[in-house]
Amino acid sequence: MRYIIAIILVACLFFTSSNAIWGRETIGSGSLIAAPALEKKSQVTVVLQQGEFLCEHGEFGLSKPEEKVLVRDYYQELEFNVDVGTFDAGTELVFYLIPDPWPVCSGEKFLSTDPLHSQLLHRGKGEWKLVWEDWNDYDFNELYFTIKITPVIERFDLKFKLPFTPAMGPIEVSEIPDNRSHNNQFAYDFDLDTDDIVVAAETGTVLYVEDGYPEGKCSFSEWKKANFIVISHGNEGSAYVHLLKDSILVKPGQKVKSGQPIAKVDSSGFACGDHLHFQIINLPCIDFYGNPTWTCDTEFEFSGEGYPPKLELGKFYKSDNFYLEEGRLLPFYQWERLSFWKKKDRAIG
Repeated sequence: MRYIIAIILVACLFFTSSNAIWGRETIGSGSLIAAPALEKKSQVTVVLQQGEFLCEHGEFGLSKPEEKVLVRDYYQELEFNVDVGTFDAGTELVFYLIPDPWPVCSGEKFLSTDPLHSQLLHRGKGEWKLVWEDWNDYDFNELYFTIKITPVIERFDLKFKLPFTPAMGPIEVSEIPDNRSHNNQFAYDFDLDTDDIVVAAETGTVLYVEDGYPEGKCSFSEWKKANFIVISHGNEGSAYVHLLKDSILVKPGQKVKSGQPIAKVDSSGFACGDHLHFQIINLPCIDFYGNPTWTCDTEFEFSGEGYPPKLELGKFYKSDNFYLEEGRLLPFYQWERLSFWKKKDRAIG
């Protein structure tokens, strides 16, 4: 009898400690949940994958923070992305599973907080694996759910400096969002001249570069022939368009700082004169043929001294976007040398 009690105690200890072995998270009050409390407002999706599930059919859904059926029959939704929803920061998620009644399946509701029927594995930043136990062998290899958590950036959470240098003085805004050539497009045009320096509006990583097109024309047929740069800032990127051929100073994968020179202005692509087209885009931004582009625009605001969050058409604004080089400001005389190179001669037609 003494040995039987000892075996039972060891078994209980094993199942109690299995939570730590499988990486289950304990939050606040000690309640076990299917994913950690969200640090930021996030979009949550789930991918279903079949293992060795005895109860092949059944219902899967969300139990907390609200009751919500996600899949009526998980057997029919294998390998599909299921949208769970968007949740605020601090939200705790609990999922449920109801296998269809079979001789070996009770049809009862299992929660992802039940250590006898579910386990959680952390697969890296923003991704978790939830595995379910259907019977009583405790091998947790029956049904797999990959939970993906993607932070959501709110509209107007993105703040950017002006994409030119203070040494250029006040620059006119020649086009604004949803106006004339920017119909249904959230973008700004700045009346810069050929050879003027373009700088990064925020710190980030260069994602796309197109450099190889000559001066463009005032024709829609030229719109795909624009030289441009896209700098990634997470889920969004800043796009700099109509750049001068062979003037781009950065390459994909390169880290850049706010105010760092990245290219010169021109009129490549569909442009009726020299100017810089600037906008913020959702990433990834791919055209119908799978090529990187810059047309997936989203709303944003500017953030700096001496100019408002939203710029006005025809008004002049001076930039405060200095480049910190090795912890110090780039000297003003260097900005002048960078910004006021001799302009390209143009024939007046």
